[in-house]
Amino acid sequence: SARWLPMKNALSDIWAHSLINNTPSRSDREQSAAMSPPNVITYTPVDKLGGMRNYINVIYKVTSTKEDSMNAKTILITGASSGFGRDTALTLGREGYRVYASMREPTGCNRNKAESLVSEATKEKLPLKIIELDVTSTDSVNRAVAGIVAEAGRVDVLINNAGYATAGVSEGFTDAQVIKQFDVNVVGVQRMLRAVLPHMRKQKDGLVINVGSILGRVTFPFFGIYGAT
Repeated sequence: SARWLPMKNALSDIWAHSLINNTPSRSDREQSAAMSPPNVITYTPVDKLGGMRNYINVIYKVTSTKEDSMNAKTILITGASSGFGRDTALTLGREGYRVYASMREPTGCNRNKAESLVSEATKEKLPLKIIELDVTSTDSVNRAVAGIVAEAGRVDVLINNAGYATAGVSEGFTDAQVIKQFDVNVVGVQRMLRAVLPHMRKQKDGLVINVGSILGRVTFPFFGIYGAT
């Protein structure tokens, strides 16, 4: 069975507030310590990068056993070619986690971004590896996850970060454009969960972080389609 920890109101809840301000509160630690394996947790954050880092540290560096702390946890991040995905990969690598930074076509359209990330990770001697993964392809997702499990033996943390935004009047979007938006931002997450959760259940431990957007909580003109994802 899985233990689900819902996101609370980021404007009023002290637990979410502590993450946004990058400081785990006492309640964070108590809530984490109270969880017994399998503690597969889904958390949709509206926070800063440091908050995500601290949240993972709360789960794995505060509540882990001494034996566990000696083994680097394996983290898979989608959409790591740029933005929050890239920054998250580097930040968690600096924390000592074993990071698999995934992206589409690392030897093709994202070659320059992949080489830049590898260069920075190599310079800092970070435990970070680039892998190819396209969240719109079930075969690509399954192949990437299988490769990580074969190499690292497990996936401890999945960060569903891959996604993109669109803007425009709703009636201006074609069927194909709307389908593509949902395929990446919604179905892509489900593909990742379907591939990773069976391994986490077998491990009796795991953490899933779904990176969302403030536009999932409020709405603005021209972002109706994107906000729905």
